[in-house]
Amino acid sequence: MIEWYQALSIAEQCYLVCAVVGGIAFFIELMLVLFGAEVNTDFDISDFAFKFISIQGLSAFGLVGGLVGFYAYDKQVKVY
Repeated sequence: MIEWYQALSIAEQCYLVCAVVGGIAFFIELMLVLFGAEVNTDFDISDFAFKFISIQGLSAFGLVGGLVGFYAYDKQVKVY
């Protein structure tokens, strides 16, 4: 497994780390919600624009962005 990871390029490693970290955080949040635990991430010191940025949103962005980036880099998808 380590050999496979080290054989990847730096970009692929970054995408994979983003996907794994985002996936773990998203899974933990999902389990907390399913078992009834409330995660309060509403901070009163933040401005209105930052109220839309949540831990769940950041973890989902990391998960999906990492997976899509890893796939696109692997397949050499051209974005125009």
